[in-house]
Amino acid sequence: MGDGVPVSVFLLPAIGLGIGAFFLLFGRRLMTGHDQRYHDLRVGELAQRLGLRIVEGDPALNMMQAHTKHNMRMAKDKAGFMRSSKETKVVLEGAPYGRPTRFLFHRYTAVAERVVVQVVSGSFDCRLSLQVPADLPPFEIVSRSGLGRRYMGIKAKAEWGLAPQSFGDADLDAKLALSSPDPRIGPFLAEVVRSLAGHRYVHIQGHRGVIESLASQDDTASNDAGYFQWIFEVVDHQRVLEHMATVLAGPVRR
Repeated sequence: MGDGVPVSVFLLPAIGLGIGAFFLLFGRRLMTGHDQRYHDLRVGELAQRLGLRIVEGDPALNMMQAHTKHNMRMAKDKAGFMRSSKETKVVLEGAPYGRPTRFLFHRYTAVAERVVVQVVSGSFDCRLSLQVPADLPPFEIVSRSGLGRRYMGIKAKAEWGLAPQSFGDADLDAKLALSSPDPRIGPFLAEVVRSLAGHRYVHIQGHRGVIESLASQDDTASNDAGYFQWIFEVVDHQRVLEHMATVLAGPVRR
C-alpha cells in the first residue's frame, strides 16, 4: 500500500469474516439437512407416532436438534460478568392405549463468562412415562453395552442401587442388567424386554404406579449419543412399556 500499511492488515480480517460466513452457512445447511432427513422426529410428527397431544413445545422442533449444544448470546449481569441461558421444553400427553402416558424433554443450559474461565451449568431430563394402577416393586433395567464401559460414547447406568437380579435367561442377562429387591420380577419381564436386547441404550425404571424409559443422566455432555439412540427408538420403548404394564398390572379395563 502507498502509506506503508501491510496488505495483511486488511486481508486477515476479510479472510476471518469469510471463514465465519462459510461455517455459518454450512451449519444452517447441515441443520436443514438433518431436519429433512429425520422429519418423523419433529415434535408434531413424533406426537402422532406416539398417539399423544402436544401440551408444550414447538411442533416444528426436530428432536434430533433439540439436544445439540445451545448457541447463546451473552449479556452482562449486575456484577459485570457475561451471562446467558437457554431452555427447551417439550411435553406430550395422552392415553393412546388406555393408560396415562407422558413424554417429557427438558434441557436448560446456563453459561457465565468469568475473568479467565467459562462456567457452564444446566440440567437435562428426558423420559417416556406410563401410569399403571398397581403398587409395583422398584426395578431398574439398563443395557449391558453401557454398563461400566462406553460403546461409541453411549453410556447408561443404574441409579437406584438395587440388588442385581436375573431374568432367568443367561443370554438376556448378558445384554440387559436387571436390579430389584424382588427376585420374582425377572422371569415376568424376560419376554417383554427381549426386543430391547439389541438396543445400545436402555434405561427403564419402575416404582409404585409408574414405569418409565429414560434418556437422562447426570453427565449429559458425554451422553448425547445415548439420547440420540433413545429418541430413534422411543416408539419401540413405548410398546415395551405398554406390554410391561399389561404383564405386571393386567390389561386395561375398558
